[in-house]
Amino acid sequence: MKPFDASKISIERDRYFHNAYIKDLPLEAAPNHIWQDIFEHEWKSSRYLWDGKLFILGDRIGLITTEEDFKEKHDWIEHIIDQTNKAIDEYNRSTEAAKELETRRAT
Repeated sequence: MKPFDASKISIERDRYFHNAYIKDLPLEAAPNHIWQDIFEHEWKSSRYLWDGKLFILGDRIGLITTEEDFKEKHDWIEHIIDQTNKAIDEYNRSTEAAKELETRRAT
């Protein structure tokens, strides 16, 4: 996934959390389940784990935050996406290597 296009980020006041906003961060596409699983693992194992106000919905990441935390959380999510992308690259290399090994054994 690529970094967010700033012109497509939307911010709205949250109806359920006092003094909070929903920051809608568009992804380039809806991520597959593997990307979502790794993303969730990365953000939940982060030292910046907040109280679960982060979610993937289709091709967007939703973040509920306060105005004071916009920049910090935005930067944190970009970091988590970078980590997720690196893990996906490693997963793809591993999967490809396993397929090649299986093909060699079959011949």
